Amino acid sequence: MLALAHFAVSDRGRVRANNEDAVGSFVPAEPKQLAQRGCLFVLADGVGGQRQGEIAARWAVEGLVAGFQHAPPQASQRNVLERLIAEINARIFSGNLEAGPGGMATTLVACALHRDRATVAHVGDSRCYLYRQGRLRRLTEDHNLAAEQARLGLIPAQAGAASPNSSLLTRSLGTGMTVRAEIAVHQLQAGDRLLLSSDGLHAYVEPDQIAAALGGPADPPAAAQRLIALANGNGGGDNVTALVVHIHQVEATGMYRGRTYALR
Repeated sequence: MLALAHFAVSDRGRVRANNEDAVGSFVPAEPKQLAQRGCLFVLADGVGGQRQGEIAARWAVEGLVAGFQHAPPQASQRNVLERLIAEINARIFSGNLEAGPGGMATTLVACALHRDRATVAHVGDSRCYLYRQGRLRRLTEDHNLAAEQARLGLIPAQAGAASPNSSLLTRSLGTGMTVRAEIAVHQLQAGDRLLLSSDGLHAYVEPDQIAAALGGPADPPAAAQRLIALANGNGGGDNVTALVVHIHQVEATGMYRGRTYALR
C-alpha cells in the first residue's frame, strides 16, 4: 500500500507585504480509502500585481481539494484533475467579470498519488520536482514567455530563467474562459521525494541546492523549512512555498484489458 510523509511551508519572503501563495492536501486517514482514492497535493501562486490574487490562489486550492475528495473513488485521476481545473478556472473568470478591471489570476500545480503513480497537472510556472537516487528531475514545464521562447529555440535554454519575459505567464487560471492544463502520469518508486514549489522558491534556489535539501536525511518538515530558508537567504524577493512528499512505499500495479490492478 502507498505510504508517505509530507509537509508544507509558505512564507511571504523578504520583500512582499502579503503572501499570495496557497497550499493544501488531501490524504485519507483510512487505509482502504487511501487505496481506493489516493491522495492529492496542491499549490497555487496568486499572480503578482493582480488585485485579489491571493483569493484566486485560495479558490484554486480549496476547490481542487474539495472536488478531489468528493470525486468517484474509481474515477481516473487525470480526468478528475482536468475537470476540476476547468471548473475552477471558470469560477475565477466569472469572478473577474463581476469585479471589473484588475481581476484575479493564479498559477496551479497539483500532484495526485495513487498506488505507484503520480498524476501531475499544472498551469503557469509553479513546479513539481522528482528526486530519485541522487538525481533531481523537473516534471513540469513553465508556462511563461521566456520558457516558450526557449522551447522554440528563439533564446538559449539557460537564458530563460534570467529573461525579463520569465515573469510573463502564457497560461494562468482566471484570465480566459477556458484553460488547458498540462497533465502527465509518472511512475513512482519507494524512496522517491517530490517537491511542489512556487516560483519564489525555484527562482532563488539553484537545482543543486534543491537536490541537496531533498536528498539529505532530513524529514519533510526539515527539508521544506531548509528550502524556505535558502530562498529567503538568497534574496527572498517573492512569496515562497515548498511542499515536500517522501514516498516510503508504493503498491505495484499492472494492466489487464486496459484496467489497472494491484500486483500481489
